[in-house]
Amino acid sequence: MLPPGLSRNNTSEHNSQKLRSTAGRFIHGSIQLGSSSSETEIDAAKSAGRILPVCCEVSVGNTMEAKRGSTLEYYVKMSQFSEEMGRYQEQRKLLSQGLQDFETRRINFRRFILDNVSKLQRQQYAIKENRHLQELGIAELRKITQEMDEALQRREQLQRKLSKLRVYEAMVMDTLQLLPKDYIRSNTCPADSLVCRYSILCHTQDILLSEVYAKQETVERETRELCNTRMTSVENLLSESSKLKTIGNQWRREQDELQHCIEQCERNKDKVWEECVRFFTILRALRNIAEKAASGLCNLSTHPVTNQHVGFA
Repeated sequence: MLPPGLSRNNTSEHNSQKLRSTAGRFIHGSIQLGSSSSETEIDAAKSAGRILPVCCEVSVGNTMEAKRGSTLEYYVKMSQFSEEMGRYQEQRKLLSQGLQDFETRRINFRRFILDNVSKLQRQQYAIKENRHLQELGIAELRKITQEMDEALQRREQLQRKLSKLRVYEAMVMDTLQLLPKDYIRSNTCPADSLVCRYSILCHTQDILLSEVYAKQETVERETRELCNTRMTSVENLLSESSKLKTIGNQWRREQDELQHCIEQCERNKDKVWEECVRFFTILRALRNIAEKAASGLCNLSTHPVTNQHVGFA
């Protein structure tokens, strides 16, 4: 609550200057106190030529001096009060600025924590995806290993069959060497049926050998392809494992940094809490002072100085 005659736009310095000028004018006798009934009577008596008692003149002088001293003391106190209110206003501005700075730091800390949390979530998602890819790679490697084992088993079976066919091949070749030269020819004689059957067997041998050689080439080609696929898969797995190791190390470093930031935020939180407690304590003290000042100003406005002068006179 502001005193009468003062607005919110008037500064404390202006009020203090005004009070000083008023006190100075009062000291030099330029301010006239309210005319009382006793002063009027004294002036009327002097103008009429009546002689007043000495005690009356002394009491009036003492009263005037007391009023002048009380008024001067009142203006000095008001000047001191105005200066004190100016200091409190400056302190309030400083506290408001500190509160704004604290709010800015709090917003920055909150944004920093949210960024770290989102970064941690992205890292966890990347680690989950890498684990999924690693599991898929391990399953693919197991499948390739199983297919390679099956191909090796088929190769062993074909090699066993080929070894058996080579025995028959050697026997047929030996039989061909025993036959005379140009013995195999077209003959309608029944005796030549053996030769016809032998020619059929030779033709069948050629067909079987061509099929065996084709199957052997197919097996070798599949074996080479499986070996190449296995080597490629192993290289891919090694590269993926190195990438996962690098990502894991980076994740550990960022996790350590995040833990350090969280600890720093906890320390800053304690400091901020102490600053808040100090700020609210000062604010409560200022509010009590303002309430006391407002109550004093209300009392002054309710009981003005002029009424006190008249009653005392």
